[in-house]
Amino acid sequence: SGAEEARLTFLAVRRWFGWSSGRLLVLDIGGGSLEVGIGNTEEPDAAFSLPLGAGRLTREFLTSDPPASSEVKHLRKHVRHLLGHQSQVLDVAGSASHVVGTSKTFKQLARLTGAAPSSAGSYVQRHLRRDALADWVPKLARMSAKQRADLPGVSPGRAPQLLAGAIVAELVMDAAGGARALADYLAKHPWFGGDEFSAADIMMVFPLNFGMALNVVDKTQFPKINAWKAKIEARPAYQRMLAKARPDGMVGALPALPAHAPSGARPGQ
Repeated sequence: SGAEEARLTFLAVRRWFGWSSGRLLVLDIGGGSLEVGIGNTEEPDAAFSLPLGAGRLTREFLTSDPPASSEVKHLRKHVRHLLGHQSQVLDVAGSASHVVGTSKTFKQLARLTGAAPSSAGSYVQRHLRRDALADWVPKLARMSAKQRADLPGVSPGRAPQLLAGAIVAELVMDAAGGARALADYLAKHPWFGGDEFSAADIMMVFPLNFGMALNVVDKTQFPKINAWKAKIEARPAYQRMLAKARPDGMVGALPALPAHAPSGARPGQ
């Protein structure tokens, strides 16, 4: 299954980087699907698959060469829609210590934005910056497949689907930075609505409680979110809600959530 593929990819990345690498967010853009895994230990806390593969999206949305602007716009809307199905995980994935892209799509995009070529070897660190990727996406959209094939690190066979892969990479990187963006906002404002408590804060209670309960958000990395959460929990209305809800603030008789090991080295090592 897609979820199992995401789990096994996460396991391979954990074995490569080791336990000292802390919390990992693993992204894999294949031909037919996007796999995502995040966690502190050998097994991911969350792993899922979405039908956002570069080949699939090229066939379904980018039928012109080069693609029409309306095709690109429609594709971006579709990708955002499917990523929204996993927003409760992705919104808080910014707590990861390392974000790792494992597919040829990420490898080609990193090379395109200045990373070392394959000839430099497997142990050379390669990085893909979000701002550099954003600069390249509109350029790729204006190119034909033949023109993309002339770019460094891009093979003729994969050139047609490079734009779709770049759009997925860009949008999933945006979606996975939510917790960091929330913390940055709270560093400048006392509440999510600005200077006063508002409905915006009420709306943020569930996703952040959910993320912390699943250990998708590492509490130690976001003191501003913790401080905001403490203010929320001290409010009389929140206390009245807790009288009718579970201790984690979620109403209903859901099964208990598993405990996860904290970030850091494996015990005994």
